[in-house]
Amino acid sequence: MRDDFTKRTVETLAKQAGYLCSNPDCRCSTVGATQSGQGFVIVGVAAHITAAAPGGPRYDPTLTGEERRHPSNGIWLCPTHSRHVDSDAEHFTVEMLRKWKRSAEEQSFRPNAGSIPGMAQSRRPLEFGDCDEEMTNDHNTPCEDVLRNALMN
Repeated sequence: MRDDFTKRTVETLAKQAGYLCSNPDCRCSTVGATQSGQGFVIVGVAAHITAAAPGGPRYDPTLTGEERRHPSNGIWLCPTHSRHVDSDAEHFTVEMLRKWKRSAEEQSFRPNAGSIPGMAQSRRPLEFGDCDEEMTNDHNTPCEDVLRNALMN
């Protein structure tokens, strides 16, 4: 019997990764608008770090079914990398996948944590008009340029 993720766990993994592939060499978007613009499509995959069933990649028999289904045992990946990590479990270790997951979650957290100098207290989306011309970051980059780069990335 497989210990598959619940719909809620899948949604949690996707959102925690910012809907981007957690492979640090990929980071491609896994969600976008449909051609008609009337909906969206999610192509990402909630992959198990340790397999959902015996015989699967990186299976850990010491985990309970609940632990296998828990978000801590999942990682959000694009379709290509979800297949890749399961095809080469010797290379893509539990430790590597957990490192990818932590990194992806940290990157997803930063934009919401006020990482732009002088803007940490803002609770609304940044706009170019938010900037005082005198404001600079640690590298003496004018604030407008810091905001422009943040909004473009």
